Amino acid sequence: MSKYICLILIFFSLFSCSKRENKDSHNKDLFSRTDISKTADLDIESNNPDELRSNVYKKLPDFNAMIISESWSNRGKSDENGNMTILIPSSSFLDMIEWIKNSYVIDSIDMRAGEFDISSYKKDAEKKNLIDKNIAYSQIYLDVVKTKSLLGCFFIGCGDAKTALEYSLQTVVPVILFLLPYALVIISLILIIKFILRKLKRKIFK
Repeated sequence: MSKYICLILIFFSLFSCSKRENKDSHNKDLFSRTDISKTADLDIESNNPDELRSNVYKKLPDFNAMIISESWSNRGKSDENGNMTILIPSSSFLDMIEWIKNSYVIDSIDMRAGEFDISSYKKDAEKKNLIDKNIAYSQIYLDVVKTKSLLGCFFIGCGDAKTALEYSLQTVVPVILFLLPYALVIISLILIIKFILRKLKRKIFK
């Protein structure tokens, strides 16, 4: 009986592995197809986000790609960060991702097939003759943060501590000012009681 159970378990294991391999193979086929739209979200760490941005712009002609939106903040500072959205022909989608992976540290990557609607971008791009109506386009979204050095972490920590202190003062000071009159009344009563008790003690000892 146990032999049959073992055989059944082995069969199911092989079947599930085969199914997983087929699924992986299917996913690879989807991402390599040039006739469907794809989306990739990449989280990247870079010592120099400005340089990364410049390098991406230089590489765009190689992949026939274009930047459709970008946003950067704290440029040149220890907490510099930003993002770029790239519109790229689906035929060059995997090639550009491979270049990014080989050039920078990728913290995470999420790729999806057939989930990117470029109709909102097509209008503007077609007016400028930037895209070909006859091919499928995909999107690569880069979320870039600066690699933090120990010194950078220290400055960020100091900034956070300063913010926390300011917030604490904003909340604590009004409370103290509100309670101060009551505290003065209580302290005055304690002093008066102590004074009276001292007087009574002196009378008793006399």
